[in-house]
Amino acid sequence: MAICAVIVIGALARWTWMFWAVLVLLGLGALGLPINLYSALSGSTSSGSLYGLPAWTYWLSVAVGIPGAALFTWMLVALVRHGPWATTKTVASPGTSPAPVS
Repeated sequence: MAICAVIVIGALARWTWMFWAVLVLLGLGALGLPINLYSALSGSTSSGSLYGLPAWTYWLSVAVGIPGAALFTWMLVALVRHGPWATTKTVASPGTSPAPVS
């Protein structure tokens, strides 16, 4: 719960390092998604698991991992297009020009 609070505060405060931290954590979660999906579909509790977790835990991790992977992709596209620093830029909208000085 505290980690989520720090992430929300960091997003509202526009901390650039928080963008990178969330991007890395979501990327690591997206890497584990195919393994969890395979484990959930195979129904085996021994594949990739040292602790013999029940099958519903794999389905839960897949259900959480799909939106996490989508958010990772969205953040990666935003990084390529604009960069994490784009939230601090002020850009004039097209079609508006400053008033002429008389």
